[in-house]
Amino acid sequence: HLAMALFANLTGVELSHVPYRGSSVAISDLLAGRFLLMSDTVVATKDLVRDGRLRALGVTSREITPFVPEIPPIASQGVPDYDFYGWIGIAGPAGIPGPIVQKLYEAATAVTAQNGFEARLADFGLSRMTHTLPELNAFIRDDVARWREVIPKAGIRLDQ
Repeated sequence: HLAMALFANLTGVELSHVPYRGSSVAISDLLAGRFLLMSDTVVATKDLVRDGRLRALGVTSREITPFVPEIPPIASQGVPDYDFYGWIGIAGPAGIPGPIVQKLYEAATAVTAQNGFEARLADFGLSRMTHTLPELNAFIRDDVARWREVIPKAGIRLDQ
């Protein structure tokens, strides 16, 4: 939903959100021609694209992705500010003492640096992001600011 809301916000295209309870039903309806456009993960769609049953219009990341390098980014096709990807992080309550935050950061970084971790992420169409703590804080701050603009314009609410 957010990927398409961002696209609509940046292009001025009017899109209708159709909620589904999962990818498989939505993809089935897309294949059946019940609607014309959707956004989903590389893992959910790449085999259908490679088989010719779906046509990929672009990937949502700003850069070419190693998972489907043959599909150009939307940003390279006339929507230069389009950059959407999900991310996963570890969070805790505000006020955790700095030394504990540092230990948690070091432990998480050590786990994600283990041999085979990136290959396992790739199975899910994910790649490892590496940030220092200040970079991570800036990344989150910038991401929150971006969505504070897009979400209200799209009329997205948590109760939908």
